[in-house]
Amino acid sequence: MSISILGLDSTARAQFHRSMPKTLEQMQKMGFLTFHGLHFPFHDDENDVNIARILPYNAKLDPDTFEFLWKKMKEKGCVTMLNDDIMHTSRGLFHYSSKTFKR
Repeated sequence: MSISILGLDSTARAQFHRSMPKTLEQMQKMGFLTFHGLHFPFHDDENDVNIARILPYNAKLDPDTFEFLWKKMKEKGCVTMLNDDIMHTSRGLFHYSSKTFKR
């Protein structure tokens, strides 16, 4: 089993549809599911605040102890990967001065 989660805001989603139509078509042929409706009346410049709106918590989260899906999948023997739009050890989703995640 493979699970791929691709989270895009409305701007990135529109750009993805415009610039990668063949990829989108292939994803549809492969049966990828698309969840719409995670629209929020406001957004923040930091991704963690935007992503946190889909998490069921109000307190700050520690990414080292939080039970993310990829941790569960790794325990089951699956190969896992986290890709952030800024994949750098000192920046990115879990590394900015976060309003959502402890660091």
